[in-house]
Amino acid sequence: MPKTTQLKCFFGCVIDGPLHRFPKWEYPHTEKFEQWKSVLDSATQERGNSYIYNSIRICHRHFEDYFKSPSRRLTGNAIPTLNLTLPRSEQVMQPQQLKEVVPITSDTLQLEAESTTLPSALPQTQQIVQPSTAQFPVEEPSTSSFLQFEVDTESRALSNAAPKKRCSKQDSSSSAVNRLTLKLNKLRQKCRTQSKQIKAAMKCAMSKPFLASIEKLPATAQTLMKLQLKWKKTPRGRRYTIEEKIMALSILKQSPKAYKLLEKMFVLPSKRSLQKLLSAFTIRPGINKDILENLKKLVLRMPEEKKLVNLLFDEVSLAPGLIYNAFSNEIIGFEDDGTQKTGNIADHALVFMIKGIKSKTKQPICFTFVKSGTKK
Repeated sequence: MPKTTQLKCFFGCVIDGPLHRFPKWEYPHTEKFEQWKSVLDSATQERGNSYIYNSIRICHRHFEDYFKSPSRRLTGNAIPTLNLTLPRSEQVMQPQQLKEVVPITSDTLQLEAESTTLPSALPQTQQIVQPSTAQFPVEEPSTSSFLQFEVDTESRALSNAAPKKRCSKQDSSSSAVNRLTLKLNKLRQKCRTQSKQIKAAMKCAMSKPFLASIEKLPATAQTLMKLQLKWKKTPRGRRYTIEEKIMALSILKQSPKAYKLLEKMFVLPSKRSLQKLLSAFTIRPGINKDILENLKKLVLRMPEEKKLVNLLFDEVSLAPGLIYNAFSNEIIGFEDDGTQKTGNIADHALVFMIKGIKSKTKQPICFTFVKSGTKK
């Protein structure tokens, strides 16, 4: 079956319009197919109904206007009735035109002079001269040279006009393929470069000079850098030391939002791990001796002017209630100053804190639960 772009009108029309396929030769379109088929020449009809249906088309200029719909389709009863003549190149091939061409020779002149039976001689000359259409190609008769030239020019115009659309589509598709190929090559080159950089960074991170340079950094920076070396492991397979958790906890207490962002960018313990760490420490009401011991160590490294502090106290109201702590096996919510506990339900908390005069040091050192607020 030929391609749709190669199909043309059977009558050789050179127009830009729709081509119409023959109806099916099967019932109930048999009668309509025979009417369409009757406009074809005998040679085409002998090629079979399947060939006619798949390969023969008729353009819209062979149908009456009342057979055409606004959508450039044909009505159900449309039959080709206009301009049903064959192309000129096919008309030249008809044998009846060659019957008129009778060569004049000396033999015919002698027959004309000697005998009066010219009617009996003419059929013989016609039998000799008349060739079949298969013996004489279209190009040989001299009478059709001008007509054949016109047909050739029309066919050349069609052959030159049709490939232009194909070329434009092919050019656009080829240019798109070229652009995508260039883009793909750039991305491949970028991927290769980045993979090389990653491999170089991995070698540098695990090299001894790099690990030795980490030891020269401050303690907090060392802890943060060593954390990043655990990125190869899955989040559930990472194990953190107490120093690493304390460093992460200090960031979390300063700004939970900042810690949430840093957790996406760097290798850091999860908030749940830090909360478990806090739950392991129990801070009871009263003066905390562990805090005082740490303050002693901190003061040893401070200058004299930064050792000056103010002692502040404040109170916070609480919602009265009792809570059972299963971990310590006790009920929380009564009055408690760290030395003794009463049966009264507490509704306030008193906090004592020191604040540096010339430094930004802030540290709570004691808290208690009381029933009512402090009287002035």
